[in-house]
Amino acid sequence: MTRRKRKLRYGGAAVLRPGGKTRPGRARQEREPVLLVAEADGHFELYGRRDRLRVHVAHRLACPIESTEQRLLTEEILELRLPAWARELYYPSNRLAVGDVRECLPPDEEVARLDALQWVRELNAWQAKWATSK
Repeated sequence: MTRRKRKLRYGGAAVLRPGGKTRPGRARQEREPVLLVAEADGHFELYGRRDRLRVHVAHRLACPIESTEQRLLTEEILELRLPAWARELYYPSNRLAVGDVRECLPPDEEVARLDALQWVRELNAWQAKWATSK
């Protein structure tokens, strides 16, 4: 008994990769670029194409970290306040990225950190050059 491979057929429109780098037989939906800029004080700005994005900003209520009951209640309140289309997106598997505004450094500290990283990279390159030449 031989088994035949079934070809899966998909209906609907698909957007092929731009630039002629399409793979034969494979279509991929084009992703919309989005930029989220978070300020150190918690303020954020979202950038993207207005005509192709639908955005809703949801605010989670503050609750004590050690209280599981309070945490579940705040999650329930958040979900109830979301529009239906946003509620469909609010699943852990749909989370694309996370960040923390506490990671933000003042500009002079960030410049010093980047300078130190560049110095370490140069030192590693110098060590690799001289270690391999022996």
